[in-house]
Amino acid sequence: MATPVKLRPVLLFILLILSVNFCYAGEPRSLSLREAVEIALTRNLGYQGAKENLKGAAASRQIEKARYRPKQTLEVNHRGSESETLGQPDSETNAQSESLRITQEWLIPSLGARPRLDFGVRASQDRSGPIGSITGTDTFGPELTLTWRQPLSRSGRITETASQQQANLSWSVAQIGYNLKTQDLLFETVTIYFGLLRARYDLLVARALFSRTREQLATAKAQVKAGVLAEIEQLRLAVRVAIEESSLVASENREASSRRALLIFLDLSPSTDLVLTSIPQGNTGEALDLDALIAMGLAQRLDLAQLMIQQEQQEMSLAQAQSANQPILTMSGSYGESGRGSSLHEAYSQFKESQTSTYNVSAGLSWPMFDSGATRAQVDRAKSDRAALDFTIEDRKRRIALEIEEAFRDMETAQRRQKLVEANIAVSEEALRVDEIRFAKGLITSIELLGSQNALFQLRRDRDASLIDQTLNRLRLLRVTGTLTVETL
Repeated sequence: MATPVKLRPVLLFILLILSVNFCYAGEPRSLSLREAVEIALTRNLGYQGAKENLKGAAASRQIEKARYRPKQTLEVNHRGSESETLGQPDSETNAQSESLRITQEWLIPSLGARPRLDFGVRASQDRSGPIGSITGTDTFGPELTLTWRQPLSRSGRITETASQQQANLSWSVAQIGYNLKTQDLLFETVTIYFGLLRARYDLLVARALFSRTREQLATAKAQVKAGVLAEIEQLRLAVRVAIEESSLVASENREASSRRALLIFLDLSPSTDLVLTSIPQGNTGEALDLDALIAMGLAQRLDLAQLMIQQEQQEMSLAQAQSANQPILTMSGSYGESGRGSSLHEAYSQFKESQTSTYNVSAGLSWPMFDSGATRAQVDRAKSDRAALDFTIEDRKRRIALEIEEAFRDMETAQRRQKLVEANIAVSEEALRVDEIRFAKGLITSIELLGSQNALFQLRRDRDASLIDQTLNRLRLLRVTGTLTVETL
């Protein structure tokens, strides 16, 4: 009775585990695809570097956020001076002052304004006159100053907040780069892993073909010796054995090379004997729509998202260039109260009873008028860069659609190939059964029987390769649509 189609990959994989024995010095180590991915994510240096870049970008974004939050500064100052007029030793001037000032500054992103508030208390002593009759005036009082710097254009307001926006965009770029590196690492791990599995499938078939051909050659030698087979048939089988032996050596070399590539990629010991435990899934039976896949790719592809962020950066650069010659209004106002007296104590008492108030209001408008065309050139360059990026984005969208369609067609082709190979295997098995009967009756030669056996082995190898191709094509489709993650493996 024929083996059910769904069980054949599982049975073949078990046969591979039991039949293929590799003589390496190291201890056998079972390795599933998910374990290989976890090792790669832990040990790959490029991936670790992308992770550190993401941490650095997050720290830079936090630094820029802090610039837009209130900052307080405390200043305590003491100043003192003494002077004496040359030729008048009895004349002396003495001045001392102490001040305490608290400053708070912040940025209002929605307006691009930079307000600053200063509050301070100042006490001063001024003394002058000849020794013995020094007179002076002491002053005490608080001061309050508010300064407001306001760009008058939208582009100017964007410029005031550009550093934070650039930090946010840089963090987004680093995050996308990290995710891209993850996807690339996942797909590379899958490709190398199943590359080794394919090489071992091929080696299993090559060994079986070589073993069967040698058995047929031994049988042919006995038949030639008994005089029931022509010597030319023995020579043909000898040539076939040499060909199969050469194919076996090539398969062993490919397996060794694939194994070494996986060990190096995962940073494992060269003597590790890997036992691969993941089975290629082949067709999952899920119906897929090409248009829906293309729409998903345009929404999920990280490289396109990177270009979109670059587009935002170009818009910001253009706004900054356009704001270079825009006016900026600066307004400031201050208010202070003080008391004066012959001593500091008297000045403080005077301040409490009848203060002297001081007001100050000022406004200024800064508007660059001429810079020899530098601003216009910067604006033109920013517009050209933006236009070039627009073309790049449109080209990337078309390439993404083409990549998705190619992956979709490749997966369809692998599925059709799988069905065709399964049908051919059934035909080949029946043909081999008939040829074995005919060979037993002496109607065909060993070479003809060997040809039927080889054809069946080749078809079974094609079926194994088709299963791996379907698995890789499915993962490639996930990759080109931007949805490849550890969970979707």
